Amino acid sequence: MISSSGNKKDKVIHGIVLISYWNKWKMVNGVIFAGENPNATKTLEEMKSLGYLWMKNRSTFRCMSWKELCNFFL
Repeated sequence: MISSSGNKKDKVIHGIVLISYWNKWKMVNGVIFAGENPNATKTLEEMKSLGYLWMKNRSTFRCMSWKELCNFFL
């Protein structure tokens, strides 16, 4: 668990892990229950957009733009 005193890098990594698990769960459920074909490209794109939306609306990094997020190095 990341403490409130964690640095920006730790919080970003934690968010990436949560978003990865969420999207994998959605993809697996789609394959099992809806008969969808697994699509890694679609899953990755959803991870990027969902990550940005979560960051802009649920974190302290609200001032970061899409372009800045795409250029963010861990």
